[in-house]
Amino acid sequence: MTAERAHAYHAYIKTWVRELQEIHPETVQWLNNHMAFHIYEFIQLFGPVRSWWCFPFECLIGQLQQLPMNHKFGELHVSCHPICMLTIMQENLRDLCSSLF
Repeated sequence: MTAERAHAYHAYIKTWVRELQEIHPETVQWLNNHMAFHIYEFIQLFGPVRSWWCFPFECLIGQLQQLPMNHKFGELHVSCHPICMLTIMQENLRDLCSSLF
């Protein structure tokens, strides 16, 4: 991966996002569009995409597969991973606080 190709990617993705909004003004800018800009930085830091792209997602999927589940949508298993529980509790607290104020 050359610096020239990385810069070309950045220019193309910027043009694509801008023109997508012009062609389809009803389109909502999704997080994927934002993340596409970070790929440019990752290419500069880590080299070609094929050398790093799937690894974080494969690790996350592996961790998710290890979580116990009760096969009931919307209900948590009592032995849910502590980090998941902390995140859920923070979200619940944030919702509670916003409803009070």
